Amino acid sequence: MALKSLSKNLFKLFESKYSQSIFLFKLFEWHLLYKMSTLNDRVRTIAYLAGMDRLVRETSIGTNRWRTVLYNKDVRISTEELEELGKLFPRYRWWIVSGEVAPEIGQTSPDYDEANRNLGNQNAG
Repeated sequence: MALKSLSKNLFKLFESKYSQSIFLFKLFEWHLLYKMSTLNDRVRTIAYLAGMDRLVRETSIGTNRWRTVLYNKDVRISTEELEELGKLFPRYRWWIVSGEVAPEIGQTSPDYDEANRNLGNQNAG
């Protein structure tokens, strides 16, 4: 019920042509509440973004462990994986740990960055 209500509210924001930043904020609020609610989900998102080759090449963690992290949803994420992903993607550190973005200090999320790129690609007018 809450999800249906939130999606209707997001649609109303879009339809009424509120500023893009308000719409973007509400969209991320929904995303954080309903899609990326756990640290494990966020770690796996960043690991997928990096790709297996980069993970193995640029971290001290081996192929078997990264494969386990990526494909076994029951495995617990260790602080070692958190630290290594934080080194690879420093701009996502806060989001990985907290699920929150703080763009004013350069801490965003992959979805936040993508949405900003998409907003920049829209024609004015």
